[in-house]
Amino acid sequence: MPEQMHELDRLAGQLFQSVLTPDRLPEVMDSLATWLQPLAGIGTPAGGAVPNWPRIVDLFVHCRALREFADHAASSAHPSHVAAIILTPSARVLDCDYRGESFLKAGNVMRMQGGQLQCTVAGFQPRFNAALKETVGTGRTTNFLLHPPEQPAQRFSLTLTGMQPGLPAGDEGGAARIHDILCLVAPLDGRRIATARQLMDLFGLSAAEARLARAICHGDSVEEYAREQGLRLPTVRTQLSSIFNKTGTTRQATLVRLIAGIPVVRDLA
Repeated sequence: MPEQMHELDRLAGQLFQSVLTPDRLPEVMDSLATWLQPLAGIGTPAGGAVPNWPRIVDLFVHCRALREFADHAASSAHPSHVAAIILTPSARVLDCDYRGESFLKAGNVMRMQGGQLQCTVAGFQPRFNAALKETVGTGRTTNFLLHPPEQPAQRFSLTLTGMQPGLPAGDEGGAARIHDILCLVAPLDGRRIATARQLMDLFGLSAAEARLARAICHGDSVEEYAREQGLRLPTVRTQLSSIFNKTGTTRQATLVRLIAGIPVVRDLA
């Protein structure tokens, strides 16, 4: 059973990752032919072999489960993520979401090389390797920061977490090991705030009040907002008091928590 799961993971990575390159197709075809070899001793009336349907179904279900888990986990745990990538314990890419596809193709922060996930800045690779090893070995979620080459101000958080409990470590007993790893990459400044239209519809804010509420959620102080907008400070304080009254809050921190919990839906009309 462990060997079969490892082979399913390997095939999922070869067949269903969006960044599959043409030069790897011969390897993919050989692996697929071996895995789906006909059932021994069973033939069709014409003398041909019957396809190994159970293995075909196993591979399909396994790949679909990987994609569904990645999409769900990434959306729930990290709505602002720019990439959700499923890895084996050895950092081989099994699959990625649609954002991860573009992210890896750009290669500014992380990239694929030989099917392995690697940091674009070589100096971050030892930290990535150590974090992956810790998550695989202990099951603990690990995190660290990285950035594109020569752009230290554009920082991203990278989170590695076990997708599911693995199988027992072996005859020695020991703790269960992690089977696959979910890698989430997100910009530190990628917080998404409800639109002004949403705030106006939900709480009856005016357009000016909605703009102020969004600015506060992005970290602006009342004084900074007044200066940047060319408004008198008493005017902005009056708007803030009205926002508190309409949203049922009394402090800026409470207002930020309230607005942060609103699912962001952009009007495409």
